[in-house]
Amino acid sequence: MPHSIPELDQGLAIVTDPQRQVAIMLDAARKLAGTDIPKALALSEEIVAFAGQQDPGARLLQDQLAECFHLQGTLFLNKADYSAALVSFSKAKTIHEGLANAAQAAVELCFIGISQAYAGLYPDALQNLRAGASLPIYKNLCGKRNFTIV
Repeated sequence: MPHSIPELDQGLAIVTDPQRQVAIMLDAARKLAGTDIPKALALSEEIVAFAGQQDPGARLLQDQLAECFHLQGTLFLNKADYSAALVSFSKAKTIHEGLANAAQAAVELCFIGISQAYAGLYPDALQNLRAGASLPIYKNLCGKRNFTIV
């Protein structure tokens, strides 16, 4: 458990449910993401370690773990660590696929493409962006937004 953030320690001290603990930690990591990327990344690593010690069959915990990997990916993008971002988004995509969550898997595929574009892997980036955005479930997720990937 993290011990560097007093508010987080207080919140975790009164909660025994692992899913709720992960939710509290994810909330704290999201808040830190805008102000302290290294601390947010450290907290996300603690979330991954904590979740790894819990029941692997807990669907909600798996959703939260995928969300954590997605957050890590965005933090790595902000640090210009594109290979680490690719790994994080790929892990999130794998979890979503395992949970049969096609919409979120498509979102992760698009973020994989974005990471590849930043890394200069343009053909792969376009392929993944097209694949993610062309899925019917992704088009429904985007709602009324009007965009085209050519």
